[in-house]
Amino acid sequence: MEAARTSWGATGVLFAAVGLVIASGFFRPPEVAADARGEVPAASAVLLTVAPRSDPAEAGRRALRDRLSRNPRDEEAATALAERCIMQARKTRDPRWLGQAQAALGPFWSDADPSAEVLLLRATIRQSLHAFPEALTDLDRATRLRADPQIELTRATVLAILGRFEEAREACTKVSARLPVVGAGCTAQIEAATGSARPAVSRLDAVLAGAGAATEEIPWLLSLRAEAHLRLGDRGAARSDLLRALAGDPQDAYSRILLQDTHIDEANEQSLAAAIALTVGHENDDAVMLRGAIAAKRAHHPQADVFARELREKQQAARDRGDTVHRREEALFALHVDGDAVKALPLAEANFGVQKEPADVRLLLEAAIAAHEPLRGKPAADFARKTKLEDPVIAALLPQVPQ
Repeated sequence: MEAARTSWGATGVLFAAVGLVIASGFFRPPEVAADARGEVPAASAVLLTVAPRSDPAEAGRRALRDRLSRNPRDEEAATALAERCIMQARKTRDPRWLGQAQAALGPFWSDADPSAEVLLLRATIRQSLHAFPEALTDLDRATRLRADPQIELTRATVLAILGRFEEAREACTKVSARLPVVGAGCTAQIEAATGSARPAVSRLDAVLAGAGAATEEIPWLLSLRAEAHLRLGDRGAARSDLLRALAGDPQDAYSRILLQDTHIDEANEQSLAAAIALTVGHENDDAVMLRGAIAAKRAHHPQADVFARELREKQQAARDRGDTVHRREEALFALHVDGDAVKALPLAEANFGVQKEPADVRLLLEAAIAAHEPLRGKPAADFARKTKLEDPVIAALLPQVPQ
């Protein structure tokens, strides 16, 4: 199982670290959507409870909203507000902040010739809605307007999710030219997903041992190294890195989810209890709760039914809104909580049609085998073989799928 994260470091660069939403990761922002239907909320809509007026971050956002109320075409204010809302979405994993970001960009959203900044922010929101081709179109346009490592890193994110690894590697190289530490992390993620996990670990060892990484970048780099360790089957080393990452940033949902997945895969009583304990204080994060539900089900924990019921209600509400963004999570829930492989398989197939991270490969293989229709897992098996994906769990599943 694997996760997803984004973080803005001191450089102002978007670290789109993506993960297997159940245990490892890649380059992707948080799995949240501006609005389940992709609609732009009215700027005046009450979307969420704002922070106290004494909160400096909210004061800054309020000042930008005031500027936009006087001049909605103030692009500097609009992009600054959108960026801050995206940062808040990453921090809180509350999708409504992306709705606020989209609303801030409203006057520029449909412009025929948006600026590079608007294109980048629009792409960030679109990829959160899993509109990856549209996001990539925006990013390609942005690169023609401005040479920017942030644009290239976000391109690497989207290209990797689509399984276009060589193009993603080229984008990482362009990041490295301006931001060597960030570029190294970007490249290591590609290496870890394409049969070079050991070189990825060595690359990250060197970066973490050097003095070039900013404090804000270290938890991100540790989580990348943890993913590479998982590709090699070293859960102990991965767990150590993830605990260090969370010590550096306790609000890092990506590392938290990845650590839960690592515990779940260990599958003993102690590790399942640890996965459940990681939900405490993070019950509003559906991805964290999903892992808690899976662990609780396997551990026969008294909270298992409570977790499952809450997630079922949230999934039904999303379906009622027409939300199709979270097929991976729905498939995981159906397969590992409800034990319904027949329901999980078409969801896993639809998800794999959109994104091809290692978690998506594993999910489709597991669902196809559990549903006694291994041939339907062939697209994932073919992709894993073609990309030389390293993963002990996936390696054990591949022989069960016809070539």
